[in-house]
Amino acid sequence: MFLKRLSGLYRLSAFRQALILLALFSVISVIAWGGTYWLFWSEMGRVVDTRLTERMEQQNPQGIVLVSENTERYEEMRHIISTGMQLSLAGSLIAAGIAAVLMAGRAQRRLNVITKGLVDVAQGQLDRRISLNGDDDLSLVAGRINLTTARLEQAMSDMRVQSSNIAHDLRTPLARLRAEV
Repeated sequence: MFLKRLSGLYRLSAFRQALILLALFSVISVIAWGGTYWLFWSEMGRVVDTRLTERMEQQNPQGIVLVSENTERYEEMRHIISTGMQLSLAGSLIAAGIAAVLMAGRAQRRLNVITKGLVDVAQGQLDRRISLNGDDDLSLVAGRINLTTARLEQAMSDMRVQSSNIAHDLRTPLARLRAEV
């Protein structure tokens, strides 16, 4: 049941576009956060190496020199940065996913209004108009459909009037022919 519903959503172009944008956002975010993490960790390593080098150069060159650096604080900072990045990445992906679904749902509802209007017109309801709020491409399409439907309605009305006139104009000659026969 769930897979059928999910497959139905995937057929809708608005939801496919939302998924593609969400995937693109995810890839860019992961690369950006990974790069930031790598730069941070590289800089921490450089700082430790620089301090060790400075300490070694300050010692007596004739004896055995033991130089060390306590990296416990750097490990804590790495853990804090890593956790913060993971939480912000997860939060931004969830927020982007929710925004994508909401925007796709809005676009799909607007497309459904257009589809319903076209179905009504196809069933002969030529007085039906599509009402969309906004100033975007879908509103433009709805306006063009409304204009076309209005012209079709007018053409059908003109054809009815002409048919009625032709029928009226033929009554007198047909009545004479009937009388002569």
